[in-house]
Amino acid sequence: MRYILVIISFLLLTSVRAQSVKLVSATQQRWAGGVAGSQGNIYSFTLKIDNKHKQVKLSSVWVDEQEFDIADGRNTVVVEALKDGRTVRINVRTSSATKIPGHTRPPQPAPIAYKGVALIGYKVGNKAQYFVVKKVAKQLQPLSYP
Repeated sequence: MRYILVIISFLLLTSVRAQSVKLVSATQQRWAGGVAGSQGNIYSFTLKIDNKHKQVKLSSVWVDEQEFDIADGRNTVVVEALKDGRTVRINVRTSSATKIPGHTRPPQPAPIAYKGVALIGYKVGNKAQYFVVKKVAKQLQPLSYP
């Protein structure tokens, strides 16, 4: 009986663990234009990061079956720190151009199964953790480029 109580207590404690990342807002904007037949999405995720007692470092975003490395500095992902120093905005631009012959990039599976719009990977210290963006709160007007 004590053994079962210890297991239940352990499970409750691990499930109540505080999340280091909280979603403030999520938007999606479809776009089309530029290279003939190109289209995609621009996602914007605003996150509040609880880093009072620990080092939190954003690492990757999985969206539209693609992985985007936050640290690689390409213009597909832009991370912007907001005034309070604990809030960041991640903008991710996906493109169908990666599906054009010669530019094809196979789908990249996320490290964990998730249901939602995006998976955001981050590290607390050296431990990898993940945050699921279940849905976008606001669909913005589509953009059309000449």
